[in-house]
Amino acid sequence: MEKIEIYTRPGCGYCTHARHLLRSKGLPFVEYDVYQNPQHSHALRRRTNKRSYPQIFINDLSVGGYEDLLSLEEQGRLPGELLPPPYLPEKQVHWLKRQCKGANKTHNTSVYNPGFLKASTICKRKLMMSTIKLHRFPLSGHSHRVELFLSLLGLSAEIITVDLANGAHKTPAFLQKNSFGQVPVLEDGDITLSDSNAIITYLASRYDGSRRWLPVDGLAAAQVQRYLSMAAGLVAFGPATARLANVFGAAVDTEKAITMAHGLLAVMDAELDGRDWLVGEQPTLADVANYTYIAHAPEGDVALDGYPHVKAWLQRIENLPGFIPMQATAVGLAA
Repeated sequence: MEKIEIYTRPGCGYCTHARHLLRSKGLPFVEYDVYQNPQHSHALRRRTNKRSYPQIFINDLSVGGYEDLLSLEEQGRLPGELLPPPYLPEKQVHWLKRQCKGANKTHNTSVYNPGFLKASTICKRKLMMSTIKLHRFPLSGHSHRVELFLSLLGLSAEIITVDLANGAHKTPAFLQKNSFGQVPVLEDGDITLSDSNAIITYLASRYDGSRRWLPVDGLAAAQVQRYLSMAAGLVAFGPATARLANVFGAAVDTEKAITMAHGLLAVMDAELDGRDWLVGEQPTLADVANYTYIAHAPEGDVALDGYPHVKAWLQRIENLPGFIPMQATAVGLAA
């Protein structure tokens, strides 16, 4: 059996893609986390001069990164990959079409199939196709919380913008998805979920096999939950509420919200003094849940200049592979 090794680091979207691709092919592999064990990083430097992640080796030969692995898959060259032959019997053609049923686009497959690439491409569309739909609004920090985490996990999704201005979130069709009439809403196959913190918890539990984002350890999990509660409480009623007035013209008590925001930021700045992340030695859902509204706090007239540790933390999140920003609004201190 071929030996497959993959060098990864936490928060790497392409690493997640590579894992999913190998698992979808039923190919066992050994994973080396260079962040957890510096010896793996040293070993990788001895094997290749490439510094991006993931780095993949098959039988001790360097394959490269995720895109290189995907190219091999498209050519039908992955070890042990079961692909139809260039000439397919009619029965096999019908089997292939059933396997690929539901893909957005499929090649016109006839009894003659010219080569491995077309057959592989058809099956890849099924294997890699996402069943996830995200109903969101681009200026909603709660929506961005989910969209960001999807990207950090390397998960593709159909993004559906909900027309809040015209009341699309209050229509009977949308209320069937979320009876509170709020975004975001996530659909994953037969599963429908609302509430951004509930959604990212589900995504971490289902799609992060390493459990880096939602730790299994009881204490670490409790600490993450503490920050999820903070995101739903102090962050929502502080910087998020202050932003509502300037971005959406909402009638809110901005003075109270700004005061609450600064009290929260002072505590966060002290807690981040001497550490990179809110919980543990790597990013977790705690960081994802609290990022967006704090990053966009200046839109609600909440200045971040007095909180150097918070600003450094925001930058670290923005440097994560797979990070995507929320659309900025030129209002308040961000004008």
